[in-house]
Amino acid sequence: MEQKQNQKIVYFLPNLKIFTLLILMSFPTAYAMDNGGRDVLDGKSFKGKMYWDNPWIRWVRFRDTIEFKDGMISSKLSIKSGYKPATYTMKKENGNIIFTARSIRTENDYFEWSGEFDGYTLKNVKMAWTNDGEMRHYIFKQK
Repeated sequence: MEQKQNQKIVYFLPNLKIFTLLILMSFPTAYAMDNGGRDVLDGKSFKGKMYWDNPWIRWVRFRDTIEFKDGMISSKLSIKSGYKPATYTMKKENGNIIFTARSIRTENDYFEWSGEFDGYTLKNVKMAWTNDGEMRHYIFKQK
């Protein structure tokens, strides 16, 4: 009888270890989502191509890198054009993180960013550039 109880304990202990490990591994993900997911995006950069969302000139593409750092979003092209990094906001929707930001150079000259992060890649990243009342739409495709 005592041998059967010892066998049950021996089978139970590895399962308990695995269960405890799974619980502990879920804490960083839960924390990241509690603080708006910043820990998930901060420190990451994504290379890709930026192009106009215009069927006549969609073939014109520019290499760009979008970077998330210290709660700010920037792109190499926008920094070269004189725009400063912008604070981004985030929310969780359908398992993805949705981010938005607005980078202002002057009152009538600014970028508005929006996009999704699925934990691995950026998706549906759009940038609307407003300059003196004119708006141009761009799309970023990650490599």
